[in-house]
Amino acid sequence: MSLIEIRVGSGSITIDEDLITEIRNRYIIIMRTKMENGPCQDGMCQIIRQLEVSVEDKASDNLLFFGDQTMRIAMDGQTYRSINKGRENVRIKRGRSGIQVSGFTYVT
Repeated sequence: MSLIEIRVGSGSITIDEDLITEIRNRYIIIMRTKMENGPCQDGMCQIIRQLEVSVEDKASDNLLFFGDQTMRIAMDGQTYRSINKGRENVRIKRGRSGIQVSGFTYVT
């Protein structure tokens, strides 16, 4: 099984072969931190942060880019800081219900 590992600051992102063959040279993996309020009704809940990953043909200029010409990853600043600071090893793969991500924990 062929994997690609891309360094992101002090951390890394590993991409599985199934996803590599699908997006090579044509698409960009976009990673964004999504924030939403918790389930409380009183406004005192903590903000829930989740990683949102998608495959797109274009990326906006305000994102940070990693990788090379064959495999590109773009992410927002919050996601980069979390991976870098937490020295995380994030793994992205194709699952039955779409793209699956493991190894990401939001670090402030």
